[in-house]
Amino acid sequence: MIIAAHIDPSKQHPSFLLESISGLAKQYRENHFIIFSDKETIATAKFTDNCTLVTISPVIKNSLLLHYWYQYKLPALLTKYNAAIFISENSVCSLQTNTAQVMVIKDDFLQDKKNPLKKKYCRYLKRNFSKFAVKAAAICVTKAFIGLKLIEHYNILAKKTTTILHGIEKAYQPINIDNKETILAKYTEGHEFFVCECSSITASNLITLLKAFSLFKKRLKSGMQLVLINKLNHNPIKDFHIYKYRQEVQIIPYESKFTEASIIAAAYAGIFLPTFISAQNWGLQCLQSMVPLITTDAENNRTIYEDAVIYAPIDEKKIAEYMMLLYKDETYRNVYIKKGQEIANLYNQEESNQRLWQTILGCYPN
Repeated sequence: MIIAAHIDPSKQHPSFLLESISGLAKQYRENHFIIFSDKETIATAKFTDNCTLVTISPVIKNSLLLHYWYQYKLPALLTKYNAAIFISENSVCSLQTNTAQVMVIKDDFLQDKKNPLKKKYCRYLKRNFSKFAVKAAAICVTKAFIGLKLIEHYNILAKKTTTILHGIEKAYQPINIDNKETILAKYTEGHEFFVCECSSITASNLITLLKAFSLFKKRLKSGMQLVLINKLNHNPIKDFHIYKYRQEVQIIPYESKFTEASIIAAAYAGIFLPTFISAQNWGLQCLQSMVPLITTDAENNRTIYEDAVIYAPIDEKKIAEYMMLLYKDETYRNVYIKKGQEIANLYNQEESNQRLWQTILGCYPN
């Protein structure tokens, strides 16, 4: 069987589909996998000899080019490579081919409020997704809440949709005390710290976080610091130079998943305050690293973490209270470390690969 896939990873978030295709190619060597991508990020990936990497053009930068590639370029490529199955992670189908298609949907484009997809493809998907839903042989969602939302809007998906939890990269793991002390010495002069992701989906809540940290410092007078892993291309905090506790806030540019993993694992607790609930969720990396998490009290978040994290409104007083509680009560902190590990264990890449494989087999035209 020849299986083609369009991979669209970002530098900051790994591709679930790329991880799955790589794993399936190793396991099912008798099949051939065609990998389409315009991203340099997969050029250095290690593939088995039953994989063919095809660089596509033009580079997909907007919805017009997305439509052009799927509706005009892709059908000819699927014919050229004699693909039996095509898998996409862009929530798009080609309407111009009879090849069976599986859509892997990794983000909820139906969320309007502060959706980072909105600038790129959100309007295009909302306008055309009903046609893609009819055309798709199967839908795989990487979070249950995404599937529920899609079925609510598109009834035809009820019998086509499967939840396949994405794996959490193995780089994110607990570390021993010696390695932790090395990280503390490197970034915070030996002090314990809270860690927070600074990205497009959390940047608007950073001021609230800084205010919460100020309350924490005023009340406890501890040496605790705050580390922001900055994934933006600019200084994330306006007028940071006048912030009272700026010497105890470390803004560290994102370098690689390995550097980020070591920082997260050394943290006393993680704080994740997104305005948009993404499938590739930074908070899960904290849980797998055995780091307790404070995050936003949102319905979609509760479907991800259940009772394994501390939920807080976007309010500096409440966030500060939970920071202090974690700091003062070791038993309380350990409860969330244990619960978090149980949730993280559900995100098993090998099991996800098998569920995707069964979906592929179910679409294979015998």
